[in-house]
Amino acid sequence: MEPDLVVTLDADMVPRVDFLEKTVGYFEDSKMGFIQAPQTFFNNDPYQFNFFSEKNLNNDQDFFMRRIENQKDIYNSVMYIGSNAVFRRAALESIGGFSTGVITEDLATGMFIQAKGWKTRFVNKNLASGLAPENFSDLIKQRDRWSRGNIQVARKWLPLKIKGLNKVQKLLYMDGIHYWFSGIYKMIFMLAPLWFVLFGFYSLNARFSGILTFWLPSFIASQLAFNRVSQGTQSILLTNIYETVMAPFISYSVISDAVLKSKKGFTVTNKGYNTNKKYYNWRLSLPLLILLFFSIIALCKSIFVIFNILPFESGKDAIYINAFWLLYNVFILIFAVLVPFERPRFRKSERFLSSKEAQLLDKESHLIIDCKVMDWNELGAGITIECNNKIELKEEQKIILSVNGYELESVIRRIIPKKGGTNIGLIFTSLNYEQYAYLITQTYAVASTELPIREEKGNNIGKLLFDIFKGHFILKKK
Repeated sequence: MEPDLVVTLDADMVPRVDFLEKTVGYFEDSKMGFIQAPQTFFNNDPYQFNFFSEKNLNNDQDFFMRRIENQKDIYNSVMYIGSNAVFRRAALESIGGFSTGVITEDLATGMFIQAKGWKTRFVNKNLASGLAPENFSDLIKQRDRWSRGNIQVARKWLPLKIKGLNKVQKLLYMDGIHYWFSGIYKMIFMLAPLWFVLFGFYSLNARFSGILTFWLPSFIASQLAFNRVSQGTQSILLTNIYETVMAPFISYSVISDAVLKSKKGFTVTNKGYNTNKKYYNWRLSLPLLILLFFSIIALCKSIFVIFNILPFESGKDAIYINAFWLLYNVFILIFAVLVPFERPRFRKSERFLSSKEAQLLDKESHLIIDCKVMDWNELGAGITIECNNKIELKEEQKIILSVNGYELESVIRRIIPKKGGTNIGLIFTSLNYEQYAYLITQTYAVASTELPIREEKGNNIGKLLFDIFKGHFILKKK
């Protein structure tokens, strides 16, 4: 007998043990088509990691996954995001199964189910987590795929023409597709003051008083509206940094797919990346560096004109406006060019904090000493021995870590003495199925009710500046 419900998960997503418990109950409503939970991530994305701001920045997908999707739910317009979802089989069969022929088949599938009159819900709980892109190159690949996929959906199934969607649903789907054109808008925003200051081409013909009258109220209103929607977890300034970083690449993707109708296929985002090297991705950062270089030149020229060092045909009002514009762009671009500065990622898998009591055993399973697990994953563990007694342990020694009756064969990789005890790093050498399953349930798949409260951070630009300065300059000197 075929099951009534279908779960979809990305290959790197690990569901919590209570995933179904938190979602299946909604299907008591016979018209419920699918339930979507947010994609969350147990590693740091390139912005968090390369800005040294893991503690002060949210994952850049959190705003959409936790805020936008939650508000789409009000209008039965929850976007299916390809993973962490539960479908009623009848809903899928009513549209002929999952949509095909485009990169982002998930967007089209959810849209068609809603067009058939099925209800959809967003469950804003951390029910399954996976890996965010781990370097700048992989981030570009992922966003290139998403942007092309959205354009393909618009070309093949324009939401405005889908029968069954109401006006609000059509508007929200068009807004989601339109978002990917923001890369083009951002490039225009970066290039416009350069064209004027360096080459004299007007992009904005207005007086300074006119700008204050029309632009300033709009700017303040957009700030207030954005803060209301994000509830203080995101800022326009930070969003501009993110959009500037991706603008050259997303604008190229959108133009090549929307205008040139590129035949580029699906590219999988690499996961499990690790390296002990620190390097700068010069190839991918080149568009950003060029923009920064010419923006600084244009800003310097503007300052020289303002102080009458250089002549300029247009009036001073135009220079004041463009100098302010360039100053803002330079500030944003300085952040943007730091994102391709890749930090070392030493571990292939993320470590999870723990406080489990454990024992160290010798090869014959005889007790050596009691210990406590500090952090672990399926590859190894960090343990601490709160004892000043001298212990006969050495690096590369084979040992057994016993936790809740599971004896995990290990090798000692490092021993770090500390005040009142010793920290020891272990690598697991062999795990059977039961041991591996136990580790997964205690790390990746722990029930959402057992998770510590995952507080979203308020994006403080002062803290961000301090983190970057400390990470890139102070630590570098050490």
